[in-house]
Amino acid sequence: ISPVAAGATQLDGLLAVFEELGFPLAAEKLEGPSHSIVTFLGIEVDTATLVLHLSQKKILELKGLVGEWLGWKSCWKELQSLVGKLQHACKVVKPGWSFLRDI
Repeated sequence: ISPVAAGATQLDGLLAVFEELGFPLAAEKLEGPSHSIVTFLGIEVDTATLVLHLSQKKILELKGLVGEWLGWKSCWKELQSLVGKLQHACKVVKPGWSFLRDI
């Protein structure tokens, strides 16, 4: 079986698990299969090594948002949005919680 076909089979399994757990999936937010990596909401799921990591696109987006926020004087709503996105990233980058918990 080719790596892409194996990835497609694993993606089908992952989608079945999400459906069983009641997670709504939007097709436009799903990328893959690319060998054993499936990207969902900016989180890459490597089904071969059972590792989660942020996609490069998501990392660049977060860096840009933090850079923009540093230039603002007062922006409560924007800060709340940024913290929400960083909390999403912390689901994968566990040490990040220690930096976010006081915000």
